[in-house]
Formats: sequence, C-alpha cells, structure tokens
Amino acid sequence: MCWQPISMKDPTRQVLLKSVHDSCTMHATLMRITVLTASRLISQPGAA
Repeated sequence: MCWQPISMKDPTRQVLLKSVHDSCTMHATLMRITVLTASRLISQPGAA
C-alpha cells in the first residue's frame, strides 16, 4: 500500500488523526487504571 501525501486540510485526515488520538488516549487511560488497580491490590496487606 502506498501512502499519498494528504493535505492537513483534508477532512479525512482530520478524522483519521482524531480517531487515532482517541484510541491512544483510551488505551493510556485503561493502562493507568490497570496499573492503579494492580498497585492497590499489591499494597493491601493480606490481599490474595
């Protein structure tokens, strides 16, 4: 697949960038929640 130069004013590019940004943000949020939950479980004394 060859990439063609897309102008920054192209609405398709804007939508694509936004969807990529949203998915990255969502992934980062999920990772943060997972890490927080894991560290909370680990730090509790007697937690299995």
